[in-house]
Amino acid sequence: TGDAVAVEGPDAEQKQQAVDLYAAFVKDQVGQLLPAVKTFTAAYESGDNAAAKEQFPRVRAYYERIEPIAEALGDLDPRIDYREVDAVAEGLDWTGFHRIEKDLWVPAQDALNADGATPAWKDWTPSTPDERKTHGDKLVSDVQELYDYVHGDEFTQALDAQGVAGISNGAIALLDEVASGKISGEEDWWSGTDLYDFAANVEGSKMAFSLVRDFAESKGDKGAELVARIDKGYADLEAALAAHGSADAGFVPYSQLTEADKRQFTDLINALAEPLSQLTVTVLE
Repeated sequence: TGDAVAVEGPDAEQKQQAVDLYAAFVKDQVGQLLPAVKTFTAAYESGDNAAAKEQFPRVRAYYERIEPIAEALGDLDPRIDYREVDAVAEGLDWTGFHRIEKDLWVPAQDALNADGATPAWKDWTPSTPDERKTHGDKLVSDVQELYDYVHGDEFTQALDAQGVAGISNGAIALLDEVASGKISGEEDWWSGTDLYDFAANVEGSKMAFSLVRDFAESKGDKGAELVARIDKGYADLEAALAAHGSADAGFVPYSQLTEADKRQFTDLINALAEPLSQLTVTVLE
C-alpha cells in the first residue's frame, strides 16, 4: 500500500530484522549493479559489441531483482529502464539500458518496434561513438544515483516506515513486472533476453517473500495454506524457467519460445499471483 506500518507487537523485533535483511539485500544488488554497469558501458562505448551483448542480460539482473525500489523514485526508473515506445509516448528523452540495447542489436530495416506498428528506424539511427559515450555515461550516472539513495538514510527511513508490508508488496510488484512485460517479450525487444529479466524478477520476488513467509505462516491454518500455495507457485515457475536455461548457463532467446511455452508461463504466473496477492493482508492480520 505504501502506507506507514508500525513495527510493533510481540514479534516487532523479528519484523524489524526482516526489514533490515531486505535493506541489506537491496544494497547488495545495487552494490553489484554499479560496477557491472561501468564495465558494461565501457565495452559499449569502446565499440566492443560482443562483450557488451554478453554482459547486457547479466548486468540487468541486479536491477530487475529490486526494480520496485527504483520505480518509487520519480523518473529514475524511466531513465534507466524505459523502452523506446514508452519514452516516446510520454514525451521523454530515451535513455538507459534499452537505448543501448538497440545499438547492440541493430534491427532490420523493415523491423517494427515493440508496439507492433512503429517502424524501428523511425526517428532513430545507430549511435555515433560520441553518442555512445553520452548514453553510457548517463546510465552510469543514473545507477550511481540509485546507489547513493539505497545507501542513504532516506532509503532506510522509507523501508522502516513501510515495515514488513513494504517487503510483501515488493514481492507482489516484482511478479507484476513479469506479467506486464517479460511474458510478452516486449521488455528486451531487440535482444530477446527477456527470460533473464523474467528469472531475476522471480528471484527478487521470492527473496522478499522469504523474509515475510514466517509471519504469514503463523496466522493459523489459513496462513499455512497460503504459504504452501505460494511455495508451490514459485517452485513450479522456477522449474518451467529451468527448462529453457539458467542465468549462469544462459537462457534461450525469447523468439525460441513456442505459443505453448508462453501459455504455460502465463498460467504459472497467474497461479502464483492469486495467492501472492493475499500475502500483505495475511502478514498484517
